[in-house]
Amino acid sequence: MARKRHRVAHIMPWEGVGGTEQAALRIARTVEDAGFDTTFFCLRSAPVVSEFFSRAGYDTVAWRDGYPSFNGYRYFLHESLQLAREFRRRAITLVHCADVPAGSYAALAGRLAMVPVICHVRNRFVKIPEPDRRFLRAVSRFAFVSRGAWRAFAYHVPANRGVVLYDGIEVRPSEADLDSEANAQDVRREFNIPARATIVGMIARIDQQKDYETLAKAAARVVSATPDVRFLIVGGYSVEQIQRDHFEQVKQWLAAYGVSEYFIFTDFRSDVPRLLRAMDIVVLSTHYEGLPLVLIEAMACRKPVVATDVDGVPEIVKDDETGLLFAHQDDARLAAHIVSLIRDPSRADRLGRSGQSFVQANFNHEQFKRGIVGLYEGMLGGSSLSESIHQKLAPIGDLALRAGYAAVDATVRADAVSRSTRA
Repeated sequence: MARKRHRVAHIMPWEGVGGTEQAALRIARTVEDAGFDTTFFCLRSAPVVSEFFSRAGYDTVAWRDGYPSFNGYRYFLHESLQLAREFRRRAITLVHCADVPAGSYAALAGRLAMVPVICHVRNRFVKIPEPDRRFLRAVSRFAFVSRGAWRAFAYHVPANRGVVLYDGIEVRPSEADLDSEANAQDVRREFNIPARATIVGMIARIDQQKDYETLAKAAARVVSATPDVRFLIVGGYSVEQIQRDHFEQVKQWLAAYGVSEYFIFTDFRSDVPRLLRAMDIVVLSTHYEGLPLVLIEAMACRKPVVATDVDGVPEIVKDDETGLLFAHQDDARLAAHIVSLIRDPSRADRLGRSGQSFVQANFNHEQFKRGIVGLYEGMLGGSSLSESIHQKLAPIGDLALRAGYAAVDATVRADAVSRSTRA
């Protein structure tokens, strides 16, 4: 008998392509051969996100116009009923919210459609406004990317509603050596980087979460000690207005510390692995993190990493064992670490090899696959409703959704007419 295939609705709350989108795509590919087909529900205001998943071969749907925000309980219920009907129409059997804002504004729809809801927590959320916190009650299970992310979460999640699900990637020991010299030369030519210059890379979009001011300060110290260096920043800065505004601030910091000429910004790139392999050192200067996948990827490529000691970072980077850590906003320590790796290639190589071995043992693809498939199967197998009862209730649920939506839709339309009349 052929194995029953399930349909997963992956809810995307952001307007740009970053770590959350990359991780969601990795999940969809990982669970596919385990019997799960994924449709990505993206914001209508985020065509770049829809295109990202479409080009990867997945169906996409617009689930709301823009970033989730509260506009009154009536409108929230109206949107939830509308989304629940779409879940039922597409025979969705599991809803996976890619991050907390999606959980707040899509979980109720999933429960109205009589399917379990998972909410991934990928970052530090120390403040969650009301009523967003209240809406999280509809989430069936929370998946945290690190223990640090769980500890910092502003919404109490008991052990039976949460799980730490570490990410993982396919690690090939020889991957760091594949055409490494030719690739590095090609990248240097593309960005006009001198052959003798050390490439210090940071893979992160231009966002207020990332601590570019500390990186700029550290770069000034590094350049004064070893001027043959370039900082290659791989990440988007041109799609969202908030990114464009922050990019202007970053450029002001670079100018203030006299290091503008040493920085290269690529904007969004689809060839990140190629650029990563050309880097000599990978840094992550940040204010907060859940579990930065970019560090796992860099370590898998045997790159020495230097990162801010916050949240889930020390769960990957063991200081002076698998990489180097520095305290939040400690530019002097960050600079010292970079200079030490430039001046001591043997130490850089030792840390790179140790980091790669650590990722192979603890953040590999098979471990990740067991975790995510097990979570999906547990959610579906642990339902309190038997399959037969669920099938009998489904038509009644559909009728209730249609009736409820029609009633709420009528009040929403009447309210809109009333407001336009008063105007």
